[in-house]
Amino acid sequence: MTLPIYMPKFSHFDENDRGDLKNAIAKHFKANSICDAAGLIPYKVWSKFELQLALLTELSHFRGYLVNDRDKILNRYSIIPTHSKAESHQFTQLAYLIRLFGGRKKVEEMFTLPNSNSDGEDKPSHNAINMDRFLELASLAKASLLAKSPPVKEIAMPTKTDLLKANHTELVEWIECSGGFGVVAERLGMTTA
Repeated sequence: MTLPIYMPKFSHFDENDRGDLKNAIAKHFKANSICDAAGLIPYKVWSKFELQLALLTELSHFRGYLVNDRDKILNRYSIIPTHSKAESHQFTQLAYLIRLFGGRKKVEEMFTLPNSNSDGEDKPSHNAINMDRFLELASLAKASLLAKSPPVKEIAMPTKTDLLKANHTELVEWIECSGGFGVVAERLGMTTA
């Protein structure tokens, strides 16, 4: 049996007939103190991370749909569609996630990174390569986290050493060209080691 790495939501206790445990926690402890003591990631932090990963996955599917549909070439839309554009193409989960994260502009801000142009000046970029890299990195981080047992108190981005050991050289190069590990980790709500 694999132990969870995040603090369950109180409703999960009820769903598993553990209302007694929920009541004891609510009466005598705070969820954050239990997370600290047990080495668990707070539920809200884990939930946001999983929703962000779902958003990246849905954006990837949407991009694939646009590329495969000759009548709807990618340059007709932003890489990140509006809520209504996603809904009109039957991407209801993507539409929900875009709305949840504050709309297209907020989602663009989340995944915009500094990239140097030919003049050496930084200019924002949220191109398809960034989305693919964010998705790859978030997926690697989740797989790494799920392979661990508590204590795991935070969602940490894989280190440069770990990525190089796993032959993710292009991902390391992208991270370093995109502002470094700290900048990329911050965009995904992760910490760096």
